[in-house]
Amino acid sequence: MYRVLSFLTLFLITACSPPEFFSENESDQNEWSEEILSPAEDKKVLLIFIDGLIPSAIELSETPNIDALMVDSAWSMTGRAESTTISGSGWSSFLTGVHWDKHQVPDNDFTNPDFANYPHIFSQLKAGFPNSVVAGCQSWQPIESGMVLPAEPDFSAFHNYYDYSDDYWDEASADSLCAQEVANFANESSIDLLVMMFAELDGVGHQSGFGAEYETYQAMLRKTDTEIGLITDAIKARPYYADEDWLIILSTDHSGEPELHHGANIPEHRLIPFIMNGPSVMPGEIWPPPQTVDIVATALTHLGTYPVEGSDGVPVGFESSSPPTAKLGENLIFNGDAEYERGYFGYESVPDASLPGWYDPGFFTVVEYDSPEGYPGVMDPGPSDRGENFFAGGWVTSDSYATWEVDVSNIASDIDGGANWNLSAWLGGYLDQEDSSTVTVLFLDEFGVTLNSNSIGPVTASDRSYLTGLLERTKTGAVPVGTRKVQVRVDAFRATGYNDGYADNLSLVITTE
Repeated sequence: MYRVLSFLTLFLITACSPPEFFSENESDQNEWSEEILSPAEDKKVLLIFIDGLIPSAIELSETPNIDALMVDSAWSMTGRAESTTISGSGWSSFLTGVHWDKHQVPDNDFTNPDFANYPHIFSQLKAGFPNSVVAGCQSWQPIESGMVLPAEPDFSAFHNYYDYSDDYWDEASADSLCAQEVANFANESSIDLLVMMFAELDGVGHQSGFGAEYETYQAMLRKTDTEIGLITDAIKARPYYADEDWLIILSTDHSGEPELHHGANIPEHRLIPFIMNGPSVMPGEIWPPPQTVDIVATALTHLGTYPVEGSDGVPVGFESSSPPTAKLGENLIFNGDAEYERGYFGYESVPDASLPGWYDPGFFTVVEYDSPEGYPGVMDPGPSDRGENFFAGGWVTSDSYATWEVDVSNIASDIDGGANWNLSAWLGGYLDQEDSSTVTVLFLDEFGVTLNSNSIGPVTASDRSYLTGLLERTKTGAVPVGTRKVQVRVDAFRATGYNDGYADNLSLVITTE
């Protein structure tokens, strides 16, 4: 199944369903009707967006206000941005909660965005609570005209980034003016949702060096941090702040590095910070790492309503989370069936799927069965319990791969006493093309030294009788004594065209029988 948290349904039913009571007093009924048009009085959200924020820069720079948000927070420094790592895509996903194949902004052109079906979070909140009060400030005209103004915010300001881009350090910069506007909006007693979009860190990165180690980049982050403090101080100065439940989420659209800046589908550009602060969050690292699209779902859940139909995000940070614990007799591979994320319709003009919890360096992705253009379908050879999706090599004319690593030290005594492993997967490809996949298991000691490795696959075109589909491959063996970690690597090998090495239902089970 897709990423669904069981608590979400219960929470929303509890938060949004009318109370079970009957009243003969019409004024009582009208009073209740007005109450449910707004979020609970104590529930508030501030979203902070910093364009081009590199996770390591938070540690390297003097950022006391961001550091304060990290205290008792739910957090990840390996969240996932859109695979385009371009600001147009990232801003749109941050504000709508869907990937770019839905909001239709793959770049910075905004040629044909679909903000009607996937609107700004302001519109999504007002769809659930028409009387909610929303406010924000940002500096990019396509976002202002295409998303913010149609949402009809109660309080809104716009300071055009390009009017101030000659001098990011001036007190009248777009970010500084917006921060003051949002701080003023925070004084509104009935405010429910605030959104602050910082843009100038990315601009400084492109001008003076895009990297966490650059002093100019750090200096702009320090300036941004001061402006964040202006907003959070205004929130804390609210008369009823002690009785309010503020959720503050801080994230970005992409990361970056010195050589390419950003725009590539690589971890250096795609891994981003994701920080949640407030009394309702469960402190600790969020696992699996969240995505940009999770921000809208998380914020709306806190406020007590639903995201737009078709949302790609899920609420995170409200419950304890950690990597799965290794257990004898159970599959050690997280998301081995590719069902944790939604699949995409093939490769072209769609995002590259994130593989949460896995190391995914590039274009290895997740595709939905029966996608157009001849991808494997439910009637083609494959597992009987194939679900909705399968893994695929991706939109690249080279090989691709992803790895999953699990700590098995908690079953060390069983392993050292004599244990066996069983590795299985369904592997395949497209028609007569020789694109293929393999799955390799590596048994590592406590220092990461490989003790042994074994592979299954590939399934050749001849094996498939030159038909599109997947066939099962299995192998068993003895787990080496001293194994403390296990790494599973899926390789998709490209021979022709784009990479059509396929895999599904990956399983690695350790037993002592």
